[in-house]
This record gives sequence, structure tokens and C-alpha cells, in this order.
Amino acid sequence: MQKKKWINSLFDGTINDDELEKLNDWYALESEKALMNNELEEQIPMLKNRMLTKLQTDVIEENLNQKSSRKVITRKFKTMATASVSLIGFLFMLSWFFSKSDQNMTAFSNDTNTVKQVILPDGTLVWLNANASIQYSGDFNEEDRMIYLKGEAYFDVIRDIHKPFVVESGNAATIVLGTEFNINARNEDHIVVSVAEGIVRVEEKNYFENDENRVLTIGQEVVYSKTSGLSEPIEFDSDICLSWKMDTLRFDGVKLSKAFAMLEKKYDVDIKVKNKSINECEIFGEYGNDELSDILETMSFALGFSVKANESDATIVINGNGCD
Repeated sequence: MQKKKWINSLFDGTINDDELEKLNDWYALESEKALMNNELEEQIPMLKNRMLTKLQTDVIEENLNQKSSRKVITRKFKTMATASVSLIGFLFMLSWFFSKSDQNMTAFSNDTNTVKQVILPDGTLVWLNANASIQYSGDFNEEDRMIYLKGEAYFDVIRDIHKPFVVESGNAATIVLGTEFNINARNEDHIVVSVAEGIVRVEEKNYFENDENRVLTIGQEVVYSKTSGLSEPIEFDSDICLSWKMDTLRFDGVKLSKAFAMLEKKYDVDIKVKNKSINECEIFGEYGNDELSDILETMSFALGFSVKANESDATIVINGNGCD
């Protein structure tokens, strides 16, 4: 909270010499950590504009305020000048870092509707869901293992106790030594981390306040929300959560409610069931990378329900008689 107060004071021109010195020390100490946050890159133009606007406003106010003594004006001007030099220098450092680091990044993206597998330099396996992407620096696995994720991906991480594996997605960071987990960051305001094996720590990244974190074990997941932060760990159904990366879906007496949920996840559609008793029906079968329409046609023939697809909003409506 103290750092946030100093930064607010920097912007409104009330920061004193002692606070400015501490803030500069914090910048020097935390710059490497802060620079790795992609969101800061987007904030650089905004920070520059806010600072310049504030400086202009303060100059006008000082000129209009005839009651202020010359001593007070001089001291404040010196403080603002020092503060602005510090901030502009920091912003210049941010700009230089991003322009340089972008040239040394390796990126993989999945622009298809199928799952894409990537092998990282340390041997870690990554499954990228449709429209997902990852990137990492050229020195990955030399001193650390930092990955940036957009979209959804499953990680099978090679264990290395000396180099924690970190995945940053939006404002959340997942930290592991060696385990298997899924991250759904399609919506960076609503990120879900699910652990299939091992233990992971999920942190909410906030460089102006203390980081909040949760420790997850096998079968647990946590949700990060931009408005409410990290949820408490909860249990999850791995069959549903991980169905998107399965080559084959096997239903051995599975209720349709779960089967539909797995199909929704794998094919990224919304299945609506009008007659809720249909959800109680059990389905048997094995399906590879078949078209969703073919899978639903087979199911409907076996269980007697109807299927209506609405292509405009990727919604499928199921109706018919339920199962006793």
C-alpha cells in the first residue's frame, strides 16, 4: 500500500524527497520483475500523458496562485522536476526493454481448430487449444523458465528444482517445479488454472501491493477474476476440463449432462437442453476427432432426442423425451 501511495503522490505532485528516494530505490530493485509484466508495456503511453498533463496543470496553478511564497514554489518545482526526471527515465527504460526484448522472443500460435503440441527447449510438452499462443525469451531455461500464454493450454512440465516454471497469463502467474496443469486464459479477466498432477502456486500479480496467491494440489482449480481476485481452490472434473486435448472421447455409461459438457469444452460450443430429464440418459461409445454433428447424430439415433444447430451463435438445442 505504501508504494501505491508514493506513486499517487508522484502523479499529484505532493511527493517529498524521502518518498521519492524510496520510490526510486523500489524501481531499481523491482524493475526486472516489473518489466516482465506485459501490461506495463500497454500503460507506458498512458503514464507519459498523465505525467505531462499533471506537470502542465501544476505550472498553471502555480502561476495563478499569487498567495504562495517563492520558497514554496521553488521547493515544489524542484520536487516535481526531480520526480518527472525519475519517471521519464523509468518510462524510457521500459520502452527500451520492450523494443529490445521483442526481438529475442520465440512464439508459437495455433490458428487451427485442432490441438497443436509444442516441445519447449527444456523438454516440457505444451498442448495449445484453438487460437492459443505462447511466447518465451531466447534465454529460456538458462536461468529461469518463463512463458507467456494467451488462450488455453495444457502443460506437462519437466521437473527442475533449480528453475521454477512460470506461466504468466493476464494478471495471473502460475509457478511450478514439475507437474501437469491446464490454464484457460481465453478471457484474461476470468482465468482458470486446473491441476492434473503435482502442486502449483497461482499468484495475482500486483506490483503496487502484496501479491495474493493460492496453492493447488491434484484435482483442484482456482479462478482469477479481474474484479474479485483469486478464488479459493475448488474441486473440478478433469474429464470435462481436459476433454479439449483428448484425441478420443470415451463414454462408458456417462450421463448426457457430463457428455454434453465434455463436447462443449472440446468443440467450443454451447449446448442447451430443453427437457432436463434428457441429461439423466446414459451414453456408451467412443469418438475420435469426428465432426460434432456426426457425434450428436449418433447419440440422437441411440437415445431418441432431436438436435437443432444455430450457426449464428454456435448454439445447439437438444430436445425430446427423457430417460427413466
